[in-house]
Amino acid sequence: MPIKFEQRLNEGIATVEYFIHKVGLTTAERTFILDIGGGSTEISFVHQGKIYFNDSIKFAGNNFILSSKSLLNKIVGKDILDKEEDEILRAFNLMFSSDEFLIPGWNNKLAEFYGDEQFKTEVYFLNSIFFGSLMFYLGMHLSKFNESIETIQVALAGNGSRFLEIITMGNQLEEATLGDKWKKFLLEMIKGGYAIQNSNNQNTLKNLKLMFTKEPKKEVVYGLLYKKELIKDESNDVKKMLGLN
Repeated sequence: MPIKFEQRLNEGIATVEYFIHKVGLTTAERTFILDIGGGSTEISFVHQGKIYFNDSIKFAGNNFILSSKSLLNKIVGKDILDKEEDEILRAFNLMFSSDEFLIPGWNNKLAEFYGDEQFKTEVYFLNSIFFGSLMFYLGMHLSKFNESIETIQVALAGNGSRFLEIITMGNQLEEATLGDKWKKFLLEMIKGGYAIQNSNNQNTLKNLKLMFTKEPKKEVVYGLLYKKELIKDESNDVKKMLGLN
């Protein structure tokens, strides 16, 4: 179903286009789509093909990175702690975008520390704070709708979503690899925000569906090209060049 919107085309809307046309997301359920970047998180709320609102908050991947000395120590290197914030973030972004054959990237680095309980404890806790806060914020948005909602769908995009790979131990992000405990935790945080205006709300919200990007950092490019009608045919040369096929 084509997306209906009156807002100007922006990153949030482009990410919606990616999930609809590339990943096959349906919006029969009320759906939040989050693009978690470095400096900001773009949030869109979609239902039955209509974007009801876009939001942008200054709470994103950089907050996660700079909050964990253990993450910086072990993933990027101890010498990075004395650097300026900009240098730290550049080093992290390089690792995220690196060619694994040339520079050990995110997944290879993570694999070295799965047996380190202190590392896991710290970054698991940080994940719960970071993603729990985002889910609570989504629930607050949801509370504005004066109606009973039983199921909510959340699609996560951007490199920031990859911090959950710490939980899945490097496996592809999916509902199954994330596990029921984390899914239940995220649902409870949404319910907490949803109950802000009406405490009875949290009793009606029972189900959370999750969907994850397959191509972090490419979602916006795909969505923009799709809206500009540069990507329609699966054989399109632009699409192949960008690795979006």
